[in-house]
Amino acid sequence: MAVFLTQEWLDLFREEVNRSPGYAAAARTWEGSFVFVSVDEDPAREAALFVDLWHGKCRSAHVVPNPKLAKGDYMYKLRYRDWVMLLQGKLHPVKDILTGKIRIEGNVTQLLSHRRAAEELLAAARRVPTEFPYPI
Repeated sequence: MAVFLTQEWLDLFREEVNRSPGYAAAARTWEGSFVFVSVDEDPAREAALFVDLWHGKCRSAHVVPNPKLAKGDYMYKLRYRDWVMLLQGKLHPVKDILTGKIRIEGNVTQLLSHRRAAEELLAAARRVPTEFPYPI
């Protein structure tokens, strides 16, 4: 089990993405860098995870040392509590984009055209055995 928002967790996520035939098929024409950002009033719960996705594979993934300086083609920003709920299946990605719980920066039209790939990414993240270090 890996602690969420750590390099160990991110390495397991990358492995899940790269062994997923569903993601490989859904993302064969998709590419871009993503930053998954946890924002919170408590700085200990803030983090940014960078992933480089290229035609169905995750080429690299690393923790960004300063979340405020993180940059990517797409930025997913959620409060720590909402990340936990998303990974536990208690938030719906599309619905909660509309409600503002999930904030996305980047070309949303392009992202929505690859919705199945995004769903497969979330499924891969949910398969990572995860320990959440902070209560929600």
